[in-house]
Amino acid sequence: MNNKKHSILYGKNTVINALLNPNRNCIELITTQKIFDATIKKTFTNIKNINKNLKIKISDKNYINHLLPNNTNHQNIALITDHIIQPTFEQINIKNNNKPILILDQITDINNIGAIIRTAVAFGCFAILIPENNFPQEIEKTTKTASGAFEMIPIIKIKNINNIIKILKNNHYWIIGLDANTNKNIKEYNLGQKVAIIAGSEGKGIRELVKKNCDELYKIDIDKNIDSLNVATATAIAIYQVTTS
Repeated sequence: MNNKKHSILYGKNTVINALLNPNRNCIELITTQKIFDATIKKTFTNIKNINKNLKIKISDKNYINHLLPNNTNHQNIALITDHIIQPTFEQINIKNNNKPILILDQITDINNIGAIIRTAVAFGCFAILIPENNFPQEIEKTTKTASGAFEMIPIIKIKNINNIIKILKNNHYWIIGLDANTNKNIKEYNLGQKVAIIAGSEGKGIRELVKKNCDELYKIDIDKNIDSLNVATATAIAIYQVTTS
């Protein structure tokens, strides 16, 4: 990262989706000629229409290696960009929304977060809400693991999950939490109404007060020989069930 204002994104899907996002100010694209010809050239007109002041640097793998931490899988492409501008919770239209809202309670593993973002986009979630004090600062790695989906959904930092739950309930959302120790299976969900799904950290799960404020808790039945599912997998199953019920 160049400074507090800029990020260096990397990876083909991540960079291309960032370049095509009008909510980003992209500064400089660094890539090899081969990757530019294979992945950038065909969308270059659209990219330049969105990023009129974008600088292009054709270089080599070694130069990109020096920009990023050791052993970064950058696929010979990197992008210096301003941080994406996300809306505040007050700026999103929860009143007229009918798509699921996803709330992450203290999930900090970058790979899990990236996978959850991809799932949320794939199944049409409205927004992802995260506590501002419990989210990884390595935002470049998060965008890489999301493989471009980071650009496609609002990811909103909130101060207090329980306060947000109250606001959502006042706007007729049903709040469901994922909890391995409850009796109800997620397959039983069939409400067909506004819903917010809360997923907790692997191991600790949802915090107790947050759990108490949920309208319903659901588990995902698995083979007794398996202790638990990865939180990203469990969240994907829950989102699929909610969006297809």
